[in-house]
Amino acid sequence: MKRISIILSLLFCSVQFALSQKVDNITVVQSGDLINIRYKILNSSSAQLFRVKVLCSLNGGLNTEIRSFSGDAGDNVAGGRSDYLVVWDVLKDVDEIKSVEFIVRAELISDNSAIYQNEIPVVKTNNNNTGWDRKRMNVLLSGEFKGPKFGSTIAYLGNWGFSVKYVKGKSVKSSDSDLNALLSDVPSLPVFSVDLTKRILNNGDFQMHFALGVAVGEFIFYQKNFSNIYTFSYHNILGAEAGLYFGVKNISAFAGFSYFDPGPIEQESSDLCWSVKSAIDLGFGYRF
Repeated sequence: MKRISIILSLLFCSVQFALSQKVDNITVVQSGDLINIRYKILNSSSAQLFRVKVLCSLNGGLNTEIRSFSGDAGDNVAGGRSDYLVVWDVLKDVDEIKSVEFIVRAELISDNSAIYQNEIPVVKTNNNNTGWDRKRMNVLLSGEFKGPKFGSTIAYLGNWGFSVKYVKGKSVKSSDSDLNALLSDVPSLPVFSVDLTKRILNNGDFQMHFALGVAVGEFIFYQKNFSNIYTFSYHNILGAEAGLYFGVKNISAFAGFSYFDPGPIEQESSDLCWSVKSAIDLGFGYRF
């Protein structure tokens, strides 16, 4: 799983240019899966152009240039501004970070053809993963309707994740079951599902994930034999499940839909399905 657990540090340095320009006020802030790097080029003018590179040393390794970034880096960065910002989309470049050290290099490429280079190591500010978007584990009370069936769901919801759900309850009679009265009591049957999840929205305290997976439900069938006696049998049927997980601070919720197709079993044995073939799935719980 892609994960960021970053320790950033900042060493305050001032390196003078030959023309009395310097880079200063370097700050590094993590915002979700993004890292914001701010800096200033002092005593520069709008007539000057700089080539700015941002390199990083991951977990104590060699310096490499970041690739998935936006903002004030690359060729033709104009001087004379009060503030510069580079935004690095970390998880597009690496799967996991525990610590990172940044180096910002700026070359003056347009000022009487002279080239000046500034190199500032940037590292050290702690991130203790207390943001709501870092809450990955989810435990929910789950229900399936019609039924109802009740149970629980456990989910790990990162950029990619998964969930596992188990519910059990009364089996609702379907509209095509014309012999419902043959059963003295409606049976209690289970449903088990596994979903793959992908985060599609990450906005501060609020996150949303799309879920798609498979479910296995137990269904009851009846059949009339040659003596006009009805017998009952149970079958596990594979189905599909899709839905959305929502996270609001420490609250987790799920809304989805599942569908089962017992058609092949019905056609093979001329049985009729007792249980409904589709259901609304809901969940509500806690994330940590």
